[in-house]
Amino acid sequence: MPRRVLVELRGPAADLRGADSAYASDVLHDLPFELDGGYTPQPVPPPENADVVRAMGLRRDEQLVVVRGEVPDGVSETDLLTHGPVAAIWTDARVQAFERPSLQPGDLALVGATAACPCPENGCDCDPGPGGAHGTDDEVAAYLGADQVWAEGIRGSGIVVGVVDTGVRGGSFPGKVIDGWSPSGGSPPGDDGAHYHGSMCANAVLTVAPDAAIYDIGLLKSSADIDGFLSDAIAGYNWALARYETDGTPQILTNSWGMYQENWAPDYCTNPNHPFTRKVVETINRGILVTFAAGNCGQQCPSGRCGSDVGPGRSIWGANGHPLVMTVGAANIDEQWIGYTSQGPAALAPDKPNFCAPSHFTGYTQNDNGTSAACPVAAGVLALLRDARPTLQQANAKLLLQQTAKDLCAAGWDANSGHGMISAQRAYRSMTRAPHEHPICGIQWHGQIPPHATQRWFTFNWPAVWHVTWSVMPTSPRPGGPQLSWDVEVERADGDHVTYWITVQNVTDQDVDFEGRYCILASD
Repeated sequence: MPRRVLVELRGPAADLRGADSAYASDVLHDLPFELDGGYTPQPVPPPENADVVRAMGLRRDEQLVVVRGEVPDGVSETDLLTHGPVAAIWTDARVQAFERPSLQPGDLALVGATAACPCPENGCDCDPGPGGAHGTDDEVAAYLGADQVWAEGIRGSGIVVGVVDTGVRGGSFPGKVIDGWSPSGGSPPGDDGAHYHGSMCANAVLTVAPDAAIYDIGLLKSSADIDGFLSDAIAGYNWALARYETDGTPQILTNSWGMYQENWAPDYCTNPNHPFTRKVVETINRGILVTFAAGNCGQQCPSGRCGSDVGPGRSIWGANGHPLVMTVGAANIDEQWIGYTSQGPAALAPDKPNFCAPSHFTGYTQNDNGTSAACPVAAGVLALLRDARPTLQQANAKLLLQQTAKDLCAAGWDANSGHGMISAQRAYRSMTRAPHEHPICGIQWHGQIPPHATQRWFTFNWPAVWHVTWSVMPTSPRPGGPQLSWDVEVERADGDHVTYWITVQNVTDQDVDFEGRYCILASD
């Protein structure tokens, strides 16, 4: 069976700027590759890792675009890589919405019986069915303290949230769906194709930020099965970036979709260099806030789509778990952790999910559910914060929501609920009391750690007045889930400086290359 792939082409910037399918066809005409002529070549940034850039043969005066198509049976990808302009080949994987689990509510109890609730204090919730709602969307807004933020005149005015999903029914939200993008062959923006999922997500945003507007970025309109492809995700993100460069909108992108199983696309699930993941990083670096749903493959009552990829370390894949992304789990407003929430560590970062937001409430449907509902609720909270502080950036926003979250499953961060349940009111109060500075983020070092080894790195003489966060990310992709765990200790070197000790453990039986990342978020 032919394999659907993304082909990265390198070339002089002047040649690739505005390149169309005719250009790609000319470049690839003598290769065993069936080009999709309906897909416009999409610009992508180079990998952050210099070794990967060198392996691609990318020169300083060159840029990259991706095209899509099919490789026939019996053709090796190596045959394509020997062609001069071809820099890399990737899976153009199918992605799906994180809908309600595909088991009936009565069946969910049987699945849940195979795994204890990891949050025993408040219990767990495994009922996404019509009778399983905990409150209404109005009660969700009140629980989050959004109404207290509204009382100060902050309602999301001037903020546009891009709902990257199945489509949003404009008629359900008069005057709110103001633009958007659809893949080739998909219904136009403002048309949900009779599927509720994207409209549910839009309703969740507007529940918290009622004066915000919506861009309908219909990634999952690619097929009648409400699926999409990573190639369409790249195109949709490029549309959002172009619009952002024009008028500063959308300020936020919410994504309630992803991969259920690693074997759908190992080179995306575990590799931070996949072009879509790089596009997400570019989007964040340009100033757009990005949230992703953690997924619905938690061990207590996973979706039937998850297969054996269930529970801690086997359920958050690809960009959904990138260190820079805000990864959102789910709990109800009675503060019960929802048992199908995908659990960390993620394939690309140990400390995932970052936090939870409400799900299982009556809103657009009788029970808006999944981490799909939680993710746009978090985006709605971000819309309020961005309304109050238009220059708010991703790193600061993530830290703000983490620091003001309420513990659910354990004190501090845990692999089930992250830092706990977010609060619009607490985050807003904290933000308005604190001075604002643009974050300074970068890569402090590259390292390699042997199999099953634990090593410590340190970086010294950092000003004690800086607030610094640290993370580690593997750069040598491997199948099979997480590769590293890590911890940070702070030691006061003198009255004005601190030393950071970062302990990293390799949890695999192979060498792991990784990079240590920092963000300086503020100073006291």
